Amino acid sequence: MEPTRRQLEEALRYLRVPVGGREEMLELARAGFAELGSCAKPRKVWGRFPLTVGERGIALGDGSVICVSRDLSRLFKNCRSCIVMAVTLGPEVDRRTQLLGRGSMSRALCLDACASVRADSLCDEIEDEVEETLREGEYLTLRFSPGYGDVPMEFTGDLLRLVDAERRIGLTMTRKGMMIPIKSVTALIGISSVPEQRRRSCDDCSFAACQYRRKGGFCHDERI
Repeated sequence: MEPTRRQLEEALRYLRVPVGGREEMLELARAGFAELGSCAKPRKVWGRFPLTVGERGIALGDGSVICVSRDLSRLFKNCRSCIVMAVTLGPEVDRRTQLLGRGSMSRALCLDACASVRADSLCDEIEDEVEETLREGEYLTLRFSPGYGDVPMEFTGDLLRLVDAERRIGLTMTRKGMMIPIKSVTALIGISSVPEQRRRSCDDCSFAACQYRRKGGFCHDERI
């Protein structure tokens, strides 16, 4: 599939390409998406779960899956249920990236960036599917993944178990907290009883050491 202009620009953002080197890198990004098309096997899974929100965190399902996070507590304050999603591009993307890295690091980095964009787009597809199932008076919050704000990466394992990701899409987590295949994403979206602000803002994030903040930018900035 031919990448959209926005997907190309997102890949350049992942690569932190300055304005001056943009045109040359656009061709590399196009090549990266072409490479991705020959090795990616996209798979996705999601489910809707009951949600209990406290001052210091949330509990999912029957209450046995708990995450201590003030960020999620604030984000889901108007929610009584949420969507848990997991997506992966498959193991061949990881192997192809490693193989390219032995001969051309720039091609490997481009493939890695394009794969990140494609994984995000799978999450977008799930959001579209979820919106089709919403009842009157239900609204989506922002999407939030472990590793952002104060949500620990370890919470990923709980999310994978909730949606039975290993059996359904072949996605697992190592003891050291790495997802296998690597090019995979887990995330949550709240189902709110009121319309929510869905534009990302640093005001919603407690990650003070953010590299984008230090440089005066934003992780959600679409500019290159």
